[in-house]
Amino acid sequence: MARPDRYSQDFGSPRLSDEGRKGLALMAKDARIQRALDFLQQSSSWRTEEIAAAVHLSSSRFRHVFKQQMGLSLRRYLCLVRLERARKLAGESFLSVKEIAARVGANDISHFLRQYKAVYGQTPSETRAQFTKAIICDQSSENCIERK
Repeated sequence: MARPDRYSQDFGSPRLSDEGRKGLALMAKDARIQRALDFLQQSSSWRTEEIAAAVHLSSSRFRHVFKQQMGLSLRRYLCLVRLERARKLAGESFLSVKEIAARVGANDISHFLRQYKAVYGQTPSETRAQFTKAIICDQSSENCIERK
């Protein structure tokens, strides 16, 4: 009997669609949540207490309003933002996977890799290879260099 995938349960669907990725930058209806999203873009601290204090709410009230407005928990949102930042780093830099994980705040590399693969369906190294091929491929089939 197949064991259920824990990461699929944590993230809803196992892979984040293009619409889902764009949804990370949603505009919240509640001005406090929009201020929190802006705070997250500018701040390196992602502690719930600090985010809640920045928008003048208690931690528990902030988590409740965030989930109500965004449709997902703060923890899940922060995880998806970290993974999206990791994806960007994988495509735009030549940092090692370990360095990418450290830059986005992942303490356990194997956990980070499982989460990344559950959301994107590929490893950061495969993402890098895909971006590198896209850059080499000059957008036209006659100028495309096939790399293996």
